[in-house]
Amino acid sequence: MGVPLAGLLAMSAWAQRPSALPRFEDFPVGEVFNGKSAPPKLVSPGDRAFRTRIREGAAKGPNFAGHYTIAEWGCGSNCVSMAVVDAQNGDIYSGPFGILGEGLGLVYADVSEERPYMLLYKLTSRLFVVRGCPEDKNCASYYYEWTGSQFKLLRKIVAVPITVLPTIAHQTVPDPRKNASPNGCCPIDGALLSPRQMKARLRHSEPVLPPSMGNRVRVKGVVVLVVGFSASGDVTCLQVVSGHPLLIPSAMESLKRWKFQPLADDPRRETVCGKLVLALSTTEPNMGLQLLDEKP
Repeated sequence: MGVPLAGLLAMSAWAQRPSALPRFEDFPVGEVFNGKSAPPKLVSPGDRAFRTRIREGAAKGPNFAGHYTIAEWGCGSNCVSMAVVDAQNGDIYSGPFGILGEGLGLVYADVSEERPYMLLYKLTSRLFVVRGCPEDKNCASYYYEWTGSQFKLLRKIVAVPITVLPTIAHQTVPDPRKNASPNGCCPIDGALLSPRQMKARLRHSEPVLPPSMGNRVRVKGVVVLVVGFSASGDVTCLQVVSGHPLLIPSAMESLKRWKFQPLADDPRRETVCGKLVLALSTTEPNMGLQLLDEKP
């Protein structure tokens, strides 16, 4: 299948900005097939082995590159396989991988979601995006152009493993006056000040610095922490409730130097406990810090 003139012009424009990620609109199709889908031609042993999945997918009609159908099926836990079916004549083509593992515990630098879609494609584009681990190795984001018979690799962005301290969920910040609660920190399920109350009592905050790989990844999300502060307003302990593993260390490191207004009703109280909800983004100054009244 030849590449339409509009596609050639778009490819030229994309080639002139090599630092940018390929976009779906950079690889348009000439027309979209609206007829009745041809039955898949089950020629190879692999096609016949997954004939039910391929037929079910093909019956739904084109969903990729004008007149092709991406038929997907699971191949185990956090795993997907696929085939490409031409709706016009029933020809079947292999995908760029046999099996694609999800690759948990990884950061994909080209997206901000914690668990992005493994396959991305559109009916009106020849661009095909894969995020995961082909044959359970070489985990990355892959950008392919569909040529009409095969996938041509345009760009590969290697996924980065997330490194988090194994004790981070119960990390305690020592106080020089040893003014901590008897159990060392606040119980997550105990009586806590609300995020709104904690925000009202905040007297001093420090900038949140991006992680060491912050200039190479785009991550945004919400971190929920239980914070304990002393009668002097100093933070004495921190515990993680939830959040993106890449954002948690930055939030905790900053919070160690925050100060809060102690409770006036009981100045003898050694530790006051409350919950904080922080919205963060590695692409904005001060990590885009926002204190939320509750978890969205």
